[in-house]
Amino acid sequence: MGDEPMRHSPLRPTAFRGDPDVAELHAFFQPERQYAGDTRWTFGTSLKSAYVNTFEFLNHPPVVQLWRDQQGDVQAVSRIMLATGEWFYQAAPGYRCSDGRDDVSIAILEQADAAMGLLAGLSSWCAGAYESDAPATKLLEGHGYRPERRDEVYMTRSLETPIAGVPSPVGCSIRTLDPDDARQVFERGDAQTDAFAEGQPRNEIAAWMTRTLPHQLGYGGPNRNPSVIAVEPDGRVLAFADPFFDHTNKIGEFEPVGTRKQMHRRGLAKAVLTRGLELMKDAGMRQAVVRTGFDNHAAITAYRSVGFDVTDYKLNYRKVRVRSPSGVWSRRPHRPLQEHRHRRMRGETLTNPAPYLPHGLFMRAGLEPPRVLIAPQRYIQGDGVLDQTGRYLSLVNSQRVGILISRRGQHSEGARLLKSLESVGIESVVATFNGECSLEEIDRQAAALRSESPAVDCLLAVGGGKCVDAGKCIAYRLNVPLVVVPTLASNDAPCSAVSVLYTPDGVTSGIEFFPTNPALVVVDTGVVAQAPERFLVAGMGDAMATYYEAKVCLDNPRARTTIGARPTLAACALGKTCADTLYSLGTEASRSVVADRVDDALEQVVEANTLLSGVGFESGGLAIAHAIAQGYTAIKPVHDNHLHGEMVAMGLLTQLIAERDVDEARRAARFFCDVGLPVHLEQISLAPDRSTDLDTLVGVAIGSGLVQNMPFEVTHELLLDAVVGAHRLGREVAAAQGDSAYRRLQAG
Repeated sequence: MGDEPMRHSPLRPTAFRGDPDVAELHAFFQPERQYAGDTRWTFGTSLKSAYVNTFEFLNHPPVVQLWRDQQGDVQAVSRIMLATGEWFYQAAPGYRCSDGRDDVSIAILEQADAAMGLLAGLSSWCAGAYESDAPATKLLEGHGYRPERRDEVYMTRSLETPIAGVPSPVGCSIRTLDPDDARQVFERGDAQTDAFAEGQPRNEIAAWMTRTLPHQLGYGGPNRNPSVIAVEPDGRVLAFADPFFDHTNKIGEFEPVGTRKQMHRRGLAKAVLTRGLELMKDAGMRQAVVRTGFDNHAAITAYRSVGFDVTDYKLNYRKVRVRSPSGVWSRRPHRPLQEHRHRRMRGETLTNPAPYLPHGLFMRAGLEPPRVLIAPQRYIQGDGVLDQTGRYLSLVNSQRVGILISRRGQHSEGARLLKSLESVGIESVVATFNGECSLEEIDRQAAALRSESPAVDCLLAVGGGKCVDAGKCIAYRLNVPLVVVPTLASNDAPCSAVSVLYTPDGVTSGIEFFPTNPALVVVDTGVVAQAPERFLVAGMGDAMATYYEAKVCLDNPRARTTIGARPTLAACALGKTCADTLYSLGTEASRSVVADRVDDALEQVVEANTLLSGVGFESGGLAIAHAIAQGYTAIKPVHDNHLHGEMVAMGLLTQLIAERDVDEARRAARFFCDVGLPVHLEQISLAPDRSTDLDTLVGVAIGSGLVQNMPFEVTHELLLDAVVGAHRLGREVAAAQGDSAYRRLQAG
């Protein structure tokens, strides 16, 4: 794109969380949301290829993002397959690529490139576009993609011409699947397993089918589309063809179509396709479409036999990772950071700031990413430092501050904070935080503070992790420095330059990065000592993983930190000190909190939980421990009843078992038992025999992309075995040491 300014997407990417997002994804893929008359926009492409496989594709589920507008509505969906190096996206009308320069298309493409370059470790990756779609082909070619081959044929036939009847093959009948007949559904799934197991172990295909078929066949509720099957008298399904109906455009599509391998060349495919065409015509469809691989000659012949002709081709475009032995870093500033800096110099606020994506700053094609350490400008910790906050604000030269704090906090820490500010002549405006770090809350608070006159020149975020994360987002929008005053030591959010976003109902919805870390972090250990013990202990679970994840990333040349850089020795050393501190003083610090006592043990553990872990994770990298923690959030009983650090503790045990470091896993489990962290599945509200929940856990974990930082391939089966192995080890350790600490914290 030369030196022209980078345009920013009006849509914000958020993580797809599986089942909680099904209804929105369902609505997005309805044809009435899409082009009328677009023959390529049918249920097969949008639903079967993009929606069903979103849940899991064999052992390598994709990274899926829902791109939302300012109202939170999904307007585009992207899917990145890190294991295979493929990516795909679809945008709603008004957000589609029209001239090769579309903002949304470019943003999605650049993010896919960044994800592949950051996490995949592949020499190249690919995307597809139809030959007739000039804007899409122009977009890919303009970003370094080159057409590689014809990948797929697109075939159509009119349904306004007669459909030639075909007799049922000898020895079987043609009918529609009864979705309430469990035996028939099983046979239908087994037939698809047999048909599509080419090049993959059959047991892996069967496991995939078991997980995805309920979504595939149950989609649409009472108005679900049929599945046409060829059935032997004993009930064995030999072939199948699923017609989908686009009532808006009057188009029917087949997806999938298949025949058991030993049943080819018996007229089964022709029979089920013919019955499917009749159903399409009966449903009012005027045209039928189907897609298949360019080199799948048997399928093309079968489709031609029932009247289909090739009308378009999909091209496979590939982008090669360029490696330069002595490349020079670009001197052009990252656009969002450059804009933020210039507007701050002019004293402006950012009413709708461009998303800051650090990967675009630290990653350049052809160059290895640099080692980067990021940290807050100042970190101050001690008993009673809250009362000195006003003096510390001289470091940011503030005269009028906004204070984001909960109603509860206003009656405790708030009074002390206001007194401190008044003592040095700093004016303040209190903004009551309503408890959820949602875009709605962030925009509401930013608008209210922006209307203040005179304007606030600094923001203080006082409270727990969600208040702190919301404060980062608000300060970025106001273009003012952020001072964080955490009241808990339950996580490492205070020091980082990233926020986790939630819906108003408390469900994780995405993240935001920021070009700078907080200007000042003030941790009053006296306040931390008054909080429930469980919060400090949860912080230990989160912090303990810092070293083990950073070590993995440092040792793996392909690993990348959350900002797309290589980890530093300093971050790994901080992580090691963090773990050593927790192992030696964690239990004693817990007793200090119970006694409401600030001593050296508590001081050191609070620093480990907050500073060492905060800088360590962001500059050291994440791996399986935090991937599993993300997976646990997708399981409602875990999400509703457990803290982030408790989930990370379970994730760390899984990571160590996956690494086959049983001795270190046992050491960590013993420590967790001592302080009251969960060590087996029952302690985190999950039964080990709930295979669906475990599959969800592992699928989300792999889909997060963090497992790519491990020095070995992490498959669904490997990670599932590690989860179960960690559970067994935890049960063994808990039986030997007892679970009194865990029960005490959960009861409190």
